[in-house]
Amino acid sequence: MFTSYRWNDIITTVKIYLHMKRGDKVKKYNKLIGYRKMCGMTQKDMANVIGVSTAQGYGSKEVGKVPFTADEMQAIQNVLNSRLGLQLTIDELFFS
Repeated sequence: MFTSYRWNDIITTVKIYLHMKRGDKVKKYNKLIGYRKMCGMTQKDMANVIGVSTAQGYGSKEVGKVPFTADEMQAIQNVLNSRLGLQLTIDELFFS
């Protein structure tokens, strides 16, 4: 039988795991966030680019809670490249 002490250890471990997983996803798109901010674009602006109705919906994608579709990745790549005058690849934006 689990004691309350053991349950506290389990709960703490789960909280640490969830925090680590959430942090890994945020780090994954730090580059994308940085480029968006360099362009002076808000999450709402990017939501409009990819056809998402709210900034919160886009934000969920930007932190990794919801995956970007291939079409959304392409649209973001096109906007960032045109605004920044760069030749960023989808791999550079989303996978490196």
